[in-house]
Amino acid sequence: MAAIAARCRQHKAQRWTNLYSGGISREVASRRTISESTGFGLSSFGAVGVGIVPREAGRRLLSRVVTNAGNGKSVPPAERILASLGYVLPFFDGIQYGRFFFLQFPIAENLLRPLYPLLAAYKGFPYSNFIAFFCLYLLVVRNSSFSRYVRFNAMQAVVLDVLLILPTLVERTFGPTGGIGVQLLIIFYNTVFLFLVSCFLFGTLSCLLGKTPRLPIVADAADAQVEG
Repeated sequence: MAAIAARCRQHKAQRWTNLYSGGISREVASRRTISESTGFGLSSFGAVGVGIVPREAGRRLLSRVVTNAGNGKSVPPAERILASLGYVLPFFDGIQYGRFFFLQFPIAENLLRPLYPLLAAYKGFPYSNFIAFFCLYLLVVRNSSFSRYVRFNAMQAVVLDVLLILPTLVERTFGPTGGIGVQLLIIFYNTVFLFLVSCFLFGTLSCLLGKTPRLPIVADAADAQVEG
């Protein structure tokens, strides 16, 4: 019995290793597509290290998802608020991917209704997303007068905003008009939207609490670009 249990554990470990490797390959391919399709892709932010074994990656992820702001130092309230505001950019730019989710769950749209005036003003201003994007990157991330805490969170928001190009590329590439293609597109958009909302809430609340959130996929790329 012990030998059978050991073989079962080995089989499960091998299966998760294969899944992990496949996920890394898809992630690298996605970053390459974004880099080739835009002049400001993730390659501009620095490569994200992926050559680590799954067990080590799991330990690092668990220990670094949320860390203290740095060496136990307390983050000033002004910096907490400023760092949290950066996550509004990808949230506003990506809220469009929740259109199917809102049709399925109208209560979610009602919860966001208080933000409609801000969204209308943001979307109604010409080139608002480009202006906000480059202001956040050039005036905050590249501004050494801000603390590393503020610049790191701003950079995470910038990378997350760039990743939002991917759903649009998928829709334009495949362009389903009906059948299972539309169903897959709805699932994909709902997944993107829920991931975006999770990152927004996690990043914002962590900053307000004085913690440093490390978002999946984007944290290492942000680290590579923020000095100090």
